[in-house]
Amino acid sequence: SVDMAGFKFCYVDFKKGTDVNDVFQYYEFKMKALQLKYPNLQIVHFTVPLRSLQKGPKGFINKILGREIGVTDNAVRQKFNDLLLNEFKGQLVFDIAQFESTFPDGSRCFTTVAGEKIYSMVPAYTYDSGHLSEKGKYIVSAHLFTFLADQSNAGNH
Repeated sequence: SVDMAGFKFCYVDFKKGTDVNDVFQYYEFKMKALQLKYPNLQIVHFTVPLRSLQKGPKGFINKILGREIGVTDNAVRQKFNDLLLNEFKGQLVFDIAQFESTFPDGSRCFTTVAGEKIYSMVPAYTYDSGHLSEKGKYIVSAHLFTFLADQSNAGNH
């Protein structure tokens, strides 16, 4: 017997060229079918993790030359996350992307493109621009444990 289950994509699942609407429709269909099959199961939805932007001399040169430094891929991830957050509002959603892009002072790490904020992972939370560093692991896992504890305390187990 399982009380709670979730599914999490990886940042590599979403990049420039990904048909976000198609992926989201399939995800939504599968999650709703799962809920119908197992009505007592609590499904946790996870936003897609982000990456930090390319930094250093190479990132600076690429930015000057108008080359991709990670903003476009994060915009694709953010589009999926927006769909997920809107569709499953009021349900169990753990917003990994929010925690990865929030500095300790509460401000967010972002770049503005055509007037839209595109969030990215705080550089200190990663050792390779995509995987969590020890600090990043601590921050995201602490939020996850709190999220799960809140569900248990609310009787959602």
